[in-house]
Amino acid sequence: MSELLNEHEYIELPTTKKLMGRCRREVVAARIKLASDRSLTDECRVALWSLVDSREWFLKMVAKDYAA
Repeated sequence: MSELLNEHEYIELPTTKKLMGRCRREVVAARIKLASDRSLTDECRVALWSLVDSREWFLKMVAKDYAA
């Protein structure tokens, strides 16, 4: 993955843009569910926070300026 991210054009690929959009939507949906659904079990909360953390990590990695 890091080799692909080192390519400056990687962020401009259509597939990367789709993945980034999907990650953003999943983060928003998970945060809304965490904020609004009081009936979530602890297991569900942990799973949703794991999803948020992993998607935000991916977005940070893709957005990182490797040229600098």
